Amino acid sequence: MADALKKMRKTTLDGHAGEEETSSMLAHRPDLVYMDQADDQSGEDLKRLAGLKHAYTGIWWYASQPNHYRGYGAAGTKEMGETMLNLESGVLAEMIRSVKADTKTLELQKIFFEGSDKPLETNQKK
Repeated sequence: MADALKKMRKTTLDGHAGEEETSSMLAHRPDLVYMDQADDQSGEDLKRLAGLKHAYTGIWWYASQPNHYRGYGAAGTKEMGETMLNLESGVLAEMIRSVKADTKTLELQKIFFEGSDKPLETNQKK
């Protein structure tokens, strides 16, 4: 199913309100999507702080996406959204099964918390 999703993709830049999020919404809440407005503004990364090297600012998102979304929502489709939701529900079911079957986490938590009182005395090889 992941291959089918790749074949459906029309864009490479994607993020908030882009192709995937719009597709997901079209699949389960189409009443909240206004496709007639999805192409009104750019979702391109404008890279307005590209000259600021090795620094992070509180306005990084606005500097990159002043329209507050990233990607092209107009490329979204209900079919892609349904494919994504089916794929994600399978991944979720697999994760739940693995958590239910897991015994290692409790064992490691016990070792961690028993040693947390005296961290310098813990056996690092356990």
